[in-house]
Amino acid sequence: MKKRSFLKLLKKKGWLYEYRFYYAAFHAARALLAIKGLDSSKHSAVISLFNREFVKPGLISKESAKTLAMAFAERSEADYDDFKEFDEEETKRIKQDIENFMEEAKKYLSKQ
Repeated sequence: MKKRSFLKLLKKKGWLYEYRFYYAAFHAARALLAIKGLDSSKHSAVISLFNREFVKPGLISKESAKTLAMAFAERSEADYDDFKEFDEEETKRIKQDIENFMEEAKKYLSKQ
């Protein structure tokens, strides 16, 4: 399947945006970790480090931790479940949650 038709399929099924939303949050979490000289290529390790370094000490809200974990779970489900589809309402909710996460990460980064 050509790349263009694959992207069209992702968009049609409602998956394209969830992938982009998750990766935006994932890379924001990695940027925060980079401030502390930390990183991992494993997604689960990034989430664990993020929680340990930012959420547990109260630097970032628990809500943001939930958003990152939820986005990871949704992305994983979309990767491994042949029939996962996201409806419009679910996409809007995920988008709003990720925007809130990104705003909180941006505020923290701007203080550094």
